[in-house]
Amino acid sequence: MEDLWETVRERNGKIYGRRKRGSMEDLWETPPFEAEISELSMVKNEINLAINNLNSWMKDEYVTKNLATTFDSAFIRKDPFGVVLIIGPWNYPVHLTLLPLVGAIAAGNCVIVKPSEISQHTERLLAEHLPRYLDKDCFAVICGGAEDTALILQNRFDYIFFTDSAINLSLWEYGATQGVPCNVMGTINSNIVVRISLISSIVDKLSFPTI
Repeated sequence: MEDLWETVRERNGKIYGRRKRGSMEDLWETPPFEAEISELSMVKNEINLAINNLNSWMKDEYVTKNLATTFDSAFIRKDPFGVVLIIGPWNYPVHLTLLPLVGAIAAGNCVIVKPSEISQHTERLLAEHLPRYLDKDCFAVICGGAEDTALILQNRFDYIFFTDSAINLSLWEYGATQGVPCNVMGTINSNIVVRISLISSIVDKLSFPTI
């Protein structure tokens, strides 16, 4: 977590520079103040929150016992999901890519980050600098387009972060068929579409589990 903080802190200038260039690949020209507020401040706050509270978050949460469990130990232990996939968006390419990364790291997961290929400067920035600070055995950045995302999804993931986009249907289908939790980031009106065949398949599996 502290290594991620160093990444954000030391690369502020490069992120500002990327936003100021304002090429067609990386949207519009954004003043440094707006870049700080919309892209970096929330990430910094999230990292600080995780660092300050990680010890308490990791502790077992003891729960109330009843008569049958009086002499037992009853508690909730929080375990990592496993391997998390983060598919970053083009409109807030730093904020909505690094914010879920903070939570995934704090929860002890391994992470694959797929930045948006539309925001090419940010994609290059994350691909170059995140591996310098984070453990390469646990975290990776993969660059590419929609076709590459489809190839990535041929692998098994335990949790997926993404935004509402043209590719969201295939991601929802992946989550539904593989039983993988999906988290839609930064969207207010997300259209969730699940095919009737998928619903029937899920109902069959729940109704008639394999023994």
